[in-house]
Amino acid sequence: MLTKSEIEKIAPQPIYRQIADIMKSKIISGEWKNGTKLPTEPELAQKFETSHVTLRKGLKILKGQKLIIQQKGRGTFITFNQERKFRIAVTLTIQEHDYYSLSVFAGLVKALQMNSGNEIVLLELQAGVSTLQKFHDSGCDGLISVASNASMIEDLCKPEFDEIPMVFLHASGDILEEKKKIYIDIARNSISLAMDRLVELGHRRIAFFTPDPYNANFQSRIEEYHSAVRKYGLDSDEKLFCIITNVASWYDAAREKAFELCSTADKPTAIVCAGRTFAYGAWQGIMDAGLKIPQDISVIGFDCEMASNPHLSTIVQPFYEMAEKAGELILARLESREPCDSIFFNAFLDERGSSASLLIN
Repeated sequence: MLTKSEIEKIAPQPIYRQIADIMKSKIISGEWKNGTKLPTEPELAQKFETSHVTLRKGLKILKGQKLIIQQKGRGTFITFNQERKFRIAVTLTIQEHDYYSLSVFAGLVKALQMNSGNEIVLLELQAGVSTLQKFHDSGCDGLISVASNASMIEDLCKPEFDEIPMVFLHASGDILEEKKKIYIDIARNSISLAMDRLVELGHRRIAFFTPDPYNANFQSRIEEYHSAVRKYGLDSDEKLFCIITNVASWYDAAREKAFELCSTADKPTAIVCAGRTFAYGAWQGIMDAGLKIPQDISVIGFDCEMASNPHLSTIVQPFYEMAEKAGELILARLESREPCDSIFFNAFLDERGSSASLLIN
């Protein structure tokens, strides 16, 4: 633990200061761990070949710097916890005024930086570019994959990533279960909440706007819609199930589809949207068709901002809390290397006035 040769008898610094510096170096470097009990004062004095008085002056310096604590009847203990700082790669594209990305980033910052000063590195993953190479080039210790599509998830589940601590946020599915990956997602009942509410309000002809199921989340939302149609014996007209394929402008595509549906004699009495862009586009299409919300048609969106115009009833995911938990899990994985459990959060329906009883419509 200590060697006699570490003390210089003839030196500018007094011996008690040398003792304090030697012990401080061992504490700060992590050689002496937090909570370690030091040898007794007589043993330390003997190792440093000094008197008890000189030793105690050195220990007094360490105590004043809060590196040790002396407990009567128990001894002297190290009280410095050397926390390692980590670099965490995050696959998140932050867009100005984007409620989702800003909420997720804020949650990650709280978990990773505010309390422990870890570094967040935004990692842009691209098709045709080696994800593993980009990760290694970033010099990061772990990775949080945010809302990755199916192909990216498959890539990150390859054997070469097995030893990289990783957490998936807003992703789930069979491959993650099979590969025993840690993930955080919402429970599979989000669209069901909207459908249950509209049925309760008397709606039977409910349209559904969704993109192609490019990840497990949208696939689940589609399944929930069809399940509710079967469960409640709702109108199963195939025109009501609308896959929006114009990825370049989901808003415009949803607007056109809503206008088309609402311009017919057998228009839906309600529309449920699997994403907020579809909801905003559908709202405009309904307005273009000369209908009023909710008097003529009800609309429930997905993750629509509270301060948005229109003020749509919406399914809400707790983005911030989910991201904060992702940060906590990646740190737990990095610090202990122990496996963690995946977590599902519950979404909820926030009624904001765009859905009403069919008797009113």
